[in-house]
Amino acid sequence: MAQFLQPTRLKVLGWRARVRAYTLAYLPRVAWRLLPGTSASFGPPRRWKNWTTYKKTHEVGWSVAFDAAEGEFPRPFWPPGGTTPFMKGTHYAWPEQGVARLSDARVLTVHGWCVVPEDVFLGDFCFGGNSRDSRVYHLTFHDKPRWLKGVTLNLCSAHSAVNFCHWLLDAVGRLELFERCGFNYDAVDQILLPIFPGTTAAWVLQHLRLPPHKLIHPSEKDQFHCETLLQPSYPGTPATYSPWVVNFYRRHFPAERREPPRLVYFQRKGKRGLTNAAEVEEELNRWGFESFDPAGQIDLSTQLADVTHIVGVHGAGLANLVFCRPGTRVLELMPSDTPWRFYYSLCSSGQMPYGVVVGKSLRERRNKIDLPTNAPFTVPLDVLREAISALLSRGGAHDIPVVPRQS
Repeated sequence: MAQFLQPTRLKVLGWRARVRAYTLAYLPRVAWRLLPGTSASFGPPRRWKNWTTYKKTHEVGWSVAFDAAEGEFPRPFWPPGGTTPFMKGTHYAWPEQGVARLSDARVLTVHGWCVVPEDVFLGDFCFGGNSRDSRVYHLTFHDKPRWLKGVTLNLCSAHSAVNFCHWLLDAVGRLELFERCGFNYDAVDQILLPIFPGTTAAWVLQHLRLPPHKLIHPSEKDQFHCETLLQPSYPGTPATYSPWVVNFYRRHFPAERREPPRLVYFQRKGKRGLTNAAEVEEELNRWGFESFDPAGQIDLSTQLADVTHIVGVHGAGLANLVFCRPGTRVLELMPSDTPWRFYYSLCSSGQMPYGVVVGKSLRERRNKIDLPTNAPFTVPLDVLREAISALLSRGGAHDIPVVPRQS
């Protein structure tokens, strides 16, 4: 019975999420002000402001770690002709980033939504920002606020409790801002951080020496009322990462270059996997690539120190590129249903030349506000061969093959 109910439950939840997404996209946000009470009792925050406006009109602390920056990412080495499959192309624009010091603020749920007095949501600190389709507006009922005395550091971030990429980069990565602004663990009484299961996450936390007795791992319904909240900025903008994210991990997880160089394939199993996975892996083996699954691994900076070229299927496993050295060349295999710039920006910020092959997803969203279909996709082998040749045409040692081995 349980095996039958679980798929049905997932379908119902998916249907409900889509109904919400379509409804919220067209519902004026001012409607939330008509609800009784505040988000401390139920529902989403009734008001919202961007951080730049809010700090001009309120007495708050703000420590700057990085100035605003705008520019262009290097164009991918593949596809040819300088084209990109990304809607926003190569342009990036990051706001000033640092750490806010807020009094009497609340943190909602494991996603870490930051809410200040008068029930004002500061979306800049969260994934999705102040967008009207931010998932903060999906909130219904949550627990009563739990009082946290003293100073609280909020490292929670949307989706980071269930997705390793968001946990590693969006959540834990904010420690770089915390350190850059002169704070240390002695300055805080508690740290809000989603718990992510697995050996790799445990290894990261142990290596960074976060004090276990100060860690609070929120659940989906938790809410916290903080006497003083240290709220770091979101790292970059959604789907684009600033260079400091990569530099943070390279500084804390250094590794010497090792020889001989290796070619590695980050495969993916489960949702958004390849329909022709066996053929792709066979092709990559002919070019000298070995399969490597970073999930559950430790000492990744050492294990990847001799890797010069990577082919990886789009997914959270590619977040481990932060443990690779500058100059590592990366080719991402991406489903057409999710043409997002997460790893393009990560590679560009980490000085890792990037290329991408887009494969056709079996199902695709009809509207950009739809949830991803998570459907498998197919990579055309003829295009893959050309892209691998471009990947191996530069970088690495002289003995890296640029033509495949004969079967």
